[in-house]
Amino acid sequence: MNKIEKEVDKLTQQQEQTPSLKYPPKTYYQNDGIKIRNIQEHNQNTGIIKKSTHFYDDGKTIRKINEYNDFNLIKEIYYNQDGTIKETKTF
Repeated sequence: MNKIEKEVDKLTQQQEQTPSLKYPPKTYYQNDGIKIRNIQEHNQNTGIIKKSTHFYDDGKTIRKINEYNDFNLIKEIYYNQDGTIKETKTF
C-alpha cells in the first residue's frame, strides 16, 4: 500500500513548470536534417543573439562557441575534435 501511495503522490504532485521562453534557442541542422550544425541562444529581453554554438560534422562535438554583447562578437572559443579547447579569442 505504501508503494501505491507514493506513486499516487508522485503522479498528483504539482510540478513547477518553467515559463515559456520569449526567444527560445534556435537549432539549425546540416543538410541531412538530423545532425546539428549550430544552436543560437538569444537575450530574452531583446531577442538579440548572445551565444552561438557550432558543431563538427558529427553534429555532437562542439567546434566553436561565439559569445556576443548586443551586436558585437566579444569572444570566440575554438575546440579540438576531442573536446579540448584549441584557442580562445577575446575582442
